[in-house]
Amino acid sequence: ALGDGSGAAYAKFFNPASRYAVVGVGAVVSMDNGSCSSCRIGVTGAADHVFRASAAEEALTGSDLGDEAIAAAAAKVADGKEMLSDLAASAVYRAHLCGVIGKRAITQAISRT
Repeated sequence: ALGDGSGAAYAKFFNPASRYAVVGVGAVVSMDNGSCSSCRIGVTGAADHVFRASAAEEALTGSDLGDEAIAAAAAKVADGKEMLSDLAASAVYRAHLCGVIGKRAITQAISRT
């Protein structure tokens, strides 16, 4: 169980035929005194392996968790990662989805703190 001041969420963009995640993002956010004390963001479906979005985690940790901070962190979810490209989605589209779905998961996790 998560402690007080922590929330978690998982969001995905799925292939309509298989329902598998084209991109899925899980986020756990912990708050202390109105700011992010820690966060963990994991991504699936976007690359050939599950990965942590460490650049996004670093951007969010210590922030006020406002709209600008969330958008800045979400924009970094795919940073430094090589995206898959297949029939479901191109690498460019998957990188875009990482930001969109990442923002959704982060926002939902914050709302659950």
